[in-house]
Amino acid sequence: MQLRSETSQQSLWFIIGLYGTMGAEHILMGYDHLLFVFGLILLVGFRKKLIITATAFTLAHSLTLAASMVDAVAVNQRFVELLIALSICLVAVEGLRNRATLASMAPSVVAFLFGLIHGLGFAGALKDIGLPADTFVVSLLAFNFGVELGQIAVLVFAWCLDLVVAYLVKSQRILARARTVMGYLIGGFGTFWFVERLIH
Repeated sequence: MQLRSETSQQSLWFIIGLYGTMGAEHILMGYDHLLFVFGLILLVGFRKKLIITATAFTLAHSLTLAASMVDAVAVNQRFVELLIALSICLVAVEGLRNRATLASMAPSVVAFLFGLIHGLGFAGALKDIGLPADTFVVSLLAFNFGVELGQIAVLVFAWCLDLVVAYLVKSQRILARARTVMGYLIGGFGTFWFVERLIH
């Protein structure tokens, strides 16, 4: 009886590790999700508001990921991918504006609304992978937790990179131009993916 319990516990930890890793890989290898996170950084900057914005994004995509996996929400995946690409374009455009906009004043609202869409994208990938019926809830939570760990890793990496660049480059003009280039790159990729997904 004890041996069976230990074996079951080991299997559970294996499932948690497996789906947690898959979740982290999905955010780190999902270039569209990554660029959206970078777009949020461009929009908000490394301020306390970024934590609130990232939390809103997390909450939103966790909700739709869970809802989709229990079949409470069903949306055409091609349409979802189109909206994800569009969200990247919009957040890049808002991040490039030099004046206050609704998005820059309430970035957490923007992050939450688009997070709902990105959660459906995560769900599409997870449905392709599949979830074991006997550990459905644990696997779903592990995948979502992995996504969050990957997202935190991206934010920490971007923050460290920003500190290094700011230390090495003293010119505010160069930093501003680099920020503009970053915005155009994010928006450019978002536009490319939108057109590509629209055609195909």
